[in-house]
Amino acid sequence: MQVLVTVVLLTAIFATTIIGHKTPKDELYQYRQRIKNSYSHLKKGTKYAMRINEELLEDLEKCRKATAPRPPTENSDCQSYYESGYRRAGIYEINPPNSELPPFSVWCDFLSGHGWTVIQRSTNGPVNFTRLWDQYKEGFGDLSGEHWLGNDRIHELTLTNHILNIYMTADDKGPAAGTWQNFRVANETDNYQLTLSGAGYAGDLIDYFTEHHDGMQFSTADNDNDEGVGNRSCAIDHKAGWWYSGCGQVGLNSESQSGMFWRDYYPSSSAVMRITRE
Repeated sequence: MQVLVTVVLLTAIFATTIIGHKTPKDELYQYRQRIKNSYSHLKKGTKYAMRINEELLEDLEKCRKATAPRPPTENSDCQSYYESGYRRAGIYEINPPNSELPPFSVWCDFLSGHGWTVIQRSTNGPVNFTRLWDQYKEGFGDLSGEHWLGNDRIHELTLTNHILNIYMTADDKGPAAGTWQNFRVANETDNYQLTLSGAGYAGDLIDYFTEHHDGMQFSTADNDNDEGVGNRSCAIDHKAGWWYSGCGQVGLNSESQSGMFWRDYYPSSSAVMRITRE
């Protein structure tokens, strides 16, 4: 009943927001169809209905942010905030140097003498990572919870070399982590190709990420750039975008039956990817 009330309220809010901002008719039609679909799934009480509701809330928040004034910031990333004396984790506005994007919000962690910009967080929870190319390009989810920051933003942040840290947990194992000294993501023209060096790697996760994914281009169900087996699409198999090479080594966005995975550290229950400057 609570979910049903939420969707009804969202319907009214979306109508007001869309009409007030003169949203194109085709976009209005898409919202109406999605809301209509949510009703049909609500009757079944499915998990998918909860995800539709989550996506509607997400889109509403995007509409609000698009019209809300943003104060200018001189901080280029979370490391910049750390250098300015900030130590409390939370959402901060950043403005990467030489960026073609407007300032945007990120989640900052302040750990081990660095300000870390979180680019991904997954807990096998309600946020749906089964998204298409444009959604991975722009980003989705809740910065304070599960989210993907967006490939365009990750590219802009890694125009210069960055350190990558991955922290994972599993229900039947202790936490595990790894840190890479060289992490970059190319632009959309190069399909957000991943550069990841194992030189200087430190951690208790076996480094399958470098071994199998360095140099791979990003793939989604509607833009297959992986090195799978034959005509197999890893993005379709795992129901998520990622830098696939084969389909079974590392996939921290996976929405397949058992969720995210890291070979030899599986099944996993949560993962965080975060970056910082050297």
